[in-house]
Amino acid sequence: MLCLDYFPDHTRTIFFAGTARSGTTWISNLVNYKNEYRDIFEPFDPKQLPLIKHFPFNVYLRPENRDPHFLEPARRVVTGQFRNPWADRYNRRLIAGQRIIKDIRVTHFVKWLHVNFPGMPIIYILRHPLAVVTSWRALGWIPRIEIYLNRPELVADHLQPYLPELQQAAAQPERSFDRYLFFWCIENSVPLNQFHSGEMHLVFYENLLVEPEAELRRMFMFLKKPFTTDILAMLDRPSSQSRMEASFQSRHARLDAWRTQLSSAEIVRSLEILAFFGLDRFYTDAPMPNAQRSWADKKSLARENVL
Repeated sequence: MLCLDYFPDHTRTIFFAGTARSGTTWISNLVNYKNEYRDIFEPFDPKQLPLIKHFPFNVYLRPENRDPHFLEPARRVVTGQFRNPWADRYNRRLIAGQRIIKDIRVTHFVKWLHVNFPGMPIIYILRHPLAVVTSWRALGWIPRIEIYLNRPELVADHLQPYLPELQQAAAQPERSFDRYLFFWCIENSVPLNQFHSGEMHLVFYENLLVEPEAELRRMFMFLKKPFTTDILAMLDRPSSQSRMEASFQSRHARLDAWRTQLSSAEIVRSLEILAFFGLDRFYTDAPMPNAQRSWADKKSLARENVL
């Protein structure tokens, strides 16, 4: 449903980001369970939105970048000053003065969005990498690491310490395990190393399954929104991107279903790769995240060990 968006202020936008298959749609739907917001779906897909057709897939933008070639189209997106059948496909409001945007193609410029549009709350969703990888595999998605290796600024700022191993992974068959894990690490390590405590809010998918009320209360506190327990009744509702049978209960029951789909060697290898990027501060071979680790625990991007 196309929408009359009458309040072009980016601070009235909540931005949900995360890598594909991490639960971004489901969690953004939970926040909009009262249909208070215009629902904007993945507007930074250059194949779908002519306004941003010059944005390469998940383009890397340094936070200080002020190029109007990127800044002005992004401003129109985050203030809702556009209409598009793709982006408005799940919207259920005819008139709106506030909006929710969810996008899986912004992990490498979400910090740029934070700097250039201050005051816009950003929610970043993390899901266990092995759950994400098994989902990507099942869908037949191909992790094209070479896209990121061909971006000089991204390599210089974030990937240089890992370049030899990334190049080796890129040379492997398209659906090799290493390619999937390195791709997940590339997408998530950049924002997790750019942001500092309080600048964005991390939501852990697994915590939302196991302790939904506590996780939702934390998120609503960050958003400065009142929390009411009636939202808990919405947990059984699948997102607009989920299969209908993928209920809350079935997701909870299969919290570590990835164990049955990966070899023991792949799980061991995942621990090596996660530790290499410092992402073992969040995830190991346990199904639940280590959500107690603070932003101050972040490892430097400087290479500290060798695979």
